[in-house]
Order: sequence, then structure tokens, then C-alpha cells
Amino acid sequence: MRQLAVSRHLTPASLASVLADPSPLLLRLLSAPLAVPRLDLLLALASFDGLLVAEAGGTLRTPLAEAALLCPFAHFTPGTRLDLDGALLAPLLLRLGRKEATRLLARGGGVLAADDVLLPLAPQDRSRSPLAVAAASRLVASGARGFRAGLARERALFGLLLCAPDKREGVRAFRERRAPRFDW
Repeated sequence: MRQLAVSRHLTPASLASVLADPSPLLLRLLSAPLAVPRLDLLLALASFDGLLVAEAGGTLRTPLAEAALLCPFAHFTPGTRLDLDGALLAPLLLRLGRKEATRLLARGGGVLAADDVLLPLAPQDRSRSPLAVAAASRLVASGARGFRAGLARERALFGLLLCAPDKREGVRAFRERRAPRFDW
């Protein structure tokens, strides 16, 4: 999986060149302030066509917390916190939903535990694809009502997983008659 370090060394040109390729991307959220304007970063991430996975630790402040909210999957060290003071509404709506985003904004922002709002990857069991496990957990937790709604969500997540590197490792392990190693 390709990686992009989001830090003060990231330039608008390098961000554009990396996001031009729609293959899966691991965003290593390192530090702020950024050389890339906040809105440019968020718009670029929101319009990215490939699979985005966030990776970070410690306390993430805006815009890195907002970038994490735009990623469908995340891998965080235990105790990672998101400081959402001054966060824009769009990433909050996408991740939290209208009711929770409104509640958070009404109390003037705040700090949330990353595990409460982001879908963590399960690093313990390397015999299963962490992305597939996280996608299945997300599907169950979403509480889709009705067969068609559940099927539509399952189809969307399945499409994301087809472009993930875990698929190649799973097929390769099956052909070689060995246990898969998901250690990206």
C-alpha cells in the first residue's frame, strides 16, 4: 500500500501527484501546521477515488483530525484522541451523522476518542485481512434497515476491498496453499 506522510513538509504539488493515482493509500497523519491549505487538503481527500486508511497516534488537531474523519478506515495507537475544536461541518457530518455532529458543534467542539468515531483496524489477528474485518464490523454496526439497504452497503464495501492489497495477498496465499500474511 502506498503511503503519504501528512506533515508540514507536504506541498500542494506533492499532494496532487500522490492523489492522482487511485490505488489504495495509507495517510500517516504526523503533524500540523501544514504547508497545504486546510480546505485544499480536505477537498483533495474527499474527492479521492481510491481506498484511504488513516494512521496516527497521540492527539490530532484540525486539520489532521478532519483528514482522519474523511478516511473510511483507520489504524491508531491506543488512546489516540481527536481534537475537533474549529472543525468544519462536512467531515463531522460524513463520519458522525447529522445528530452527533450537531450535538458536538452545539457544545463548541471538543475532544473525542478516535475509537468512538473511526473504524479501527484489528492488528491482532494477521490471518485475517484487517481491512475486511473492519469493513464487516462497519457493515454490522451501520444498522442498515432492510435487505436492499444492507445489500447496497455490502456491495459498496466489497468494491472498496477489491482494490485493496489484502485481496492480492489472499489470492496469492490460496494459490500457494499457505496462510495469508497481512502485515502491511
